[in-house]
Amino acid sequence: MSNGESGTGFLMCINFNQPTARLLIITNKHIVNDPRYNVNISLNQRNGEGKVLLGERTSLDIKNFHNFYQKHARHDLALIDITDEVWRPGGPYTKYFDSDEVFLDSGGLWPGMDIFYIGYPDGRFDTYHNLPLVRSGIIASYPSLDYDGLPQFLIDTHAFQGSSGSPVLTYHQNKMSLIGIFTELIDSSRSTNLGSHASIDYTVPLGLGYVLKSHIIAELIAEYKARKGI
Repeated sequence: MSNGESGTGFLMCINFNQPTARLLIITNKHIVNDPRYNVNISLNQRNGEGKVLLGERTSLDIKNFHNFYQKHARHDLALIDITDEVWRPGGPYTKYFDSDEVFLDSGGLWPGMDIFYIGYPDGRFDTYHNLPLVRSGIIASYPSLDYDGLPQFLIDTHAFQGSSGSPVLTYHQNKMSLIGIFTELIDSSRSTNLGSHASIDYTVPLGLGYVLKSHIIAELIAEYKARKGI
């Protein structure tokens, strides 16, 4: 973004296979908190048959997207409608989730279950092929309960900045399902005394992160569809 923020987002199709189908970027509100900023997105191109051309990038610079932007009033979640920027003749290759099929309610999840998430930790990715990285972990809290009274749960993983906005997934009944979006790392503040007049303050990663539950993503999408009448 033009304000210096960077992070991860993922594509979600709503009203799939209908005339009102739209393509959305789902990400965190703290990454795209103001639609007056420019958002730069790098996608791979496609050939005449619609197949991906790995590493052949096209860069989209989305400006002043107020009319195509929706943020959640209470939680760290936002979306941008990029349909007109992407779904056009000669547009880039897109790989997206279908909003009618991908969500999994947290009631079917348990602590210790394997998860994985896709993103750009520390801004790193496969620059040659223009592909993100996949990392893994396990669910650390009870997903059926709202951790700290909020619609979130914890995962145990070795994450870094840049992972915010990553889709968090699991395999359930032989199907890949979206269970939430990564929102924040958890660090522990420490201080080391260097003598009578000096000390160093620093943070230590705990290997834990917050995940906003998937039903909040569905809620935001429903708000956008109602606003646009689609």
